[in-house]
Amino acid sequence: MNRSTIALVLAALAVAMSGAMFVGTTGTLGVTNLDALYLSEDLKVGNGTPSVTLNGEDAYVEGTFEVDGASRLDGAMDLNGAVDLDGVITNAEDLEHIGLPTWLTTAFTYTAAAGGTVTLATIGAGEAWIVHDVRVEVTSNFNATGDDATLVIGDGNDADGFCVLADAELQAADTEGTGWSAGWQCQVAATRGVFIDGTGGFVYDEASTETIDAVIDETSGETLAGGAATVHILYTRIQ
Repeated sequence: MNRSTIALVLAALAVAMSGAMFVGTTGTLGVTNLDALYLSEDLKVGNGTPSVTLNGEDAYVEGTFEVDGASRLDGAMDLNGAVDLDGVITNAEDLEHIGLPTWLTTAFTYTAAAGGTVTLATIGAGEAWIVHDVRVEVTSNFNATGDDATLVIGDGNDADGFCVLADAELQAADTEGTGWSAGWQCQVAATRGVFIDGTGGFVYDEASTETIDAVIDETSGETLAGGAATVHILYTRIQ
């Protein structure tokens, strides 16, 4: 084993057992066939000063940090500069983002012969939302004696503020217009409530908790015997 190989082995051992600091170095430091690298203290590369205090097992890199391959981050990430993305972003549904649009999706079936209420979204105390749109996909016919099932979507102030659907619209084959996808509702003025009918978005700025709810019912009687739908709510939380 020559001296350069011994030096590399000793360097790898030093990194594995304690902190590593590469400050003002020139040339290339290479380690061949190292299966794993474990740091018991901080890793600092470069001459800069971290904006936060390194604490035990942190890493700081001054300059460009490039990862060639997949990477996984388990935890919060704070980005203070511009982000340049050259690939596709896959953004999960049903996560409450702040400053970015969120699609919130809730599927439900009729709850009982007498109907019922389904909570679709909860605006927490102190939060501010802009609800851009609400769409309903009827996936199974809502059946009731007399063909008088109803479904409205709104909140505690206006039960049908977002959507107003009668029995004819609560059938999976119904289309709101020629060429429209069957089953999709709350897209035209006749089925949209005052909250989103031409408003450009409804604002919630709540001191206390508010909920967006779907209420399933019929104009008379308690004869509901089936029905299923999925509600999609597009909103942006801004506070």
